[in-house]
Amino acid sequence: MEKTIENKEHRQLQFVNWFLLFLFAMQPIMDVASYWLTELGHGTAMMLVLRTFLFFATALIGFLVSRKKKMYFILAGILGVFWVVHYLNCIRIGYPDLMVDLNNYFRLIQPIVFTLAFLSIFRFYGTEKPPIKKAFLINYGLILFVVILSIITGTDPHTYTNTGVGIKGWFYTGNAQSAVLAMIIPIVLYFAYQSGKKLLFLCAGVVCYAHLFLTGTKITYFSIFVFTGGFLLALIFAKSKQWFYYVIPVVLAALCIVFYPFSPMNRTNSSHNDFVVQEQGEIDDQFETPPEEEKPDALDPDSNYYGEYYQLYMGIKTYAPMVEKFGLEAVLEQTDYTTDMGKLSNARITKNNYNFILFGQQDLLTKMFGMHYNMELCGSQNYDSENDFLGILFLYGYVGFSLYLAFTAGFIIYFLYHLIRSFKQVFSVEFICVLVGLCMALFTAIFTAGMLRRPNASFYMSILLAYGCYLVWTAKKEKNTR
Repeated sequence: MEKTIENKEHRQLQFVNWFLLFLFAMQPIMDVASYWLTELGHGTAMMLVLRTFLFFATALIGFLVSRKKKMYFILAGILGVFWVVHYLNCIRIGYPDLMVDLNNYFRLIQPIVFTLAFLSIFRFYGTEKPPIKKAFLINYGLILFVVILSIITGTDPHTYTNTGVGIKGWFYTGNAQSAVLAMIIPIVLYFAYQSGKKLLFLCAGVVCYAHLFLTGTKITYFSIFVFTGGFLLALIFAKSKQWFYYVIPVVLAALCIVFYPFSPMNRTNSSHNDFVVQEQGEIDDQFETPPEEEKPDALDPDSNYYGEYYQLYMGIKTYAPMVEKFGLEAVLEQTDYTTDMGKLSNARITKNNYNFILFGQQDLLTKMFGMHYNMELCGSQNYDSENDFLGILFLYGYVGFSLYLAFTAGFIIYFLYHLIRSFKQVFSVEFICVLVGLCMALFTAIFTAGMLRRPNASFYMSILLAYGCYLVWTAKKEKNTR
């Protein structure tokens, strides 16, 4: 009887192992498929169906192996009740597009549900170790293969299509893929370090640092230095005396600084700066900015300044729809009457300006429970915020924002609490590398819209959150068995 039970548990573990490996392998495959389907003029509905299936399959497995199934019902209740209230409010204010709203909400809740499922799965392993190493290496190996193949075939779409710089591979969105790399590469480099093979660590470091550098986004470039700093601190606290592992990251990071003038990111920034300087010169020649102390609270439509401001803002394609929708005075008040082309051409600032005006005009119920995604569309422009947390605030109100903030802050507090309370047991180079990946996830969520509402990126954040918790549990078990 006992042997039968053991065999059953072994088969279950084997099934979960293979499922995790399959799930990790499918992430880049689905991204590549979405890219090519779009390029060939087909819709991505098939990939959406597949992602949905894998999402529910993961949630179901997590539920089945969980010892705390009550948590799933509680979470389902909270998410379900909130969406009903949110959607009823959307109907009330006149935007009852069920499918669009449901699709966006589904994307938003995926990292929450994935995290709970992965926590349950990792708990299920008990004394066994999940195949997390194989999963990450397979995943990154596939990503690297796709990037190299796209370069060899001359079909790399580039991170920035307008300037033709940055390597991206056949992946759908640059920001989301940058977030993926910034999260998984610290783990890949840790496994190279863990192997104890210096040549492997050197080769992995060169490949990974070059990959981050050549991708060309701010996220990937800054992740180089976040990882380097975090890894060095981890080695210092671990009292490692192997100088080789200190030197390699420092040298590679230094090379990234030395070659920055030739980097894709610098080329893109230089191109944008040249555009701003040119446009600003034309504005300064044609527009006399009133002194700060003389800026009126409301411009007289008959004044010269009104006409100049109107001509300026209507000449910018991202601001013209805003002026038509809200009026010039509201837009100028939000932008603080700026004529700075650096600010006016910044997509992130522009989108936030639109949403702050829109959100400020809503009633209390809408501010509490959010508005419909279509309200962020104006003219030919999409003003969806390039900040995931602000995007959640605008679309789901103070209540939705508070719930998501509680989810995020809960894990931050959990990790810091155990790191401070049981530093010797919890601290490890592996744990720090996980935290580095999570820091980059948080950075991405704050400065882009490529994390919390992008399932292809939020998947990795969920696995890292669960992975971090697994390391804490393992450390606590070892402490208790001593």
